[in-house]
This record gives sequence, structure tokens and C-alpha cells, in this order.
Amino acid sequence: MSSTAVEDATPSGVVDAPIASREMQEVISRKDRIRMSPWKINLLTRQIRGLPVVEALMQLKFSRKQKGPPLVAKVIQNAANLANIRHNLHPEDLMVAEAFTNRANIQKGIMIMGRGRFGLKLRRYSHVVVRLKEIDFDEALKGCKNRFQKQRWEARKKVAEEVRVARRAAGGAKGEE
Repeated sequence: MSSTAVEDATPSGVVDAPIASREMQEVISRKDRIRMSPWKINLLTRQIRGLPVVEALMQLKFSRKQKGPPLVAKVIQNAANLANIRHNLHPEDLMVAEAFTNRANIQKGIMIMGRGRFGLKLRRYSHVVVRLKEIDFDEALKGCKNRFQKQRWEARKKVAEEVRVARRAAGGAKGEE
């Protein structure tokens, strides 16, 4: 409780009810100098943009790319862990608000060819930035354009509630022992 809430207390000791709309929490994670072309990683970051964290990790798990998905998944998992530590948010309550790739430095080398010729070999590096935000299920349900989207968001909300209840039950069982 903030100090202003205590000062605004009524004489009977009752504090005003908290404001219903609260700020949605956000977490940003970044991985620098990935030894992979930004064009290749950008394909993956475009694919996961706007998805809930659990679905984004599943998309990356079944991606046909070889090197990129574990790197991007690690950045998402790192952001989800930060959200859990800082704001007590679990992956079911988070979605990928932003995911993008920036170009890092380019390392130049010599590519030796036949007949005494040579060329430049460019080794491209990139940075990956992922911003996760807390899902507002009610707002997402209002913004649905068709019944299929609505069904999907209702299913996601139901799964998140079930996971929350299971975590509370597991926490209560640990506390009793």
C-alpha cells in the first residue's frame, strides 16, 4: 500500500477501494551478437509476434529451421523467467508483444578461390529483442473479430485459470506439510 492511500483513509480506518484498472506488466529480454543472419532470425521473430508465450515456444519447437529456433526460444524463456521473478507472472499469463531482430556488426574475412583469386566472406551477426506483456483476457475477448478467435481466447483463458488453480493447490499442499 502506498503512503498516499494511508493519508486518504477515512476516519473509520477504511481505505478507499483500489482502482479496478491496473497497469499491465511488461518484461524485455535481449540476446546480443548471435552468429546468424538477421534475415534468417527475423523470419522466426515475425512468426511468434502476438502469440501467447506457450504457443510461441511450441511454434519454435516444431519449426523446420535448424539453428535459429533454440536461440529465439531461449530469449523468450529468459523473458518469461524474468516476469516470474519480478512480477510473479507465469508463461500462461504472458504474450509476445514485440519480437524483432537488429543487425549487429559484420565480420569480414577472405574467401580463397581458384587461380589465385579471392573474395570477401561476410559473417553476419544479429541482436534479438523480445518484449512480453501480461495478457488482458477480457480485452482480448472484446477485440475478437470472429467466433473462432473468441473460442481460441476463451480456451486460453480457461487453461490459464486451471493452471492458476493447480498452482494454488500445489502451494497450499506444500504449506501444510
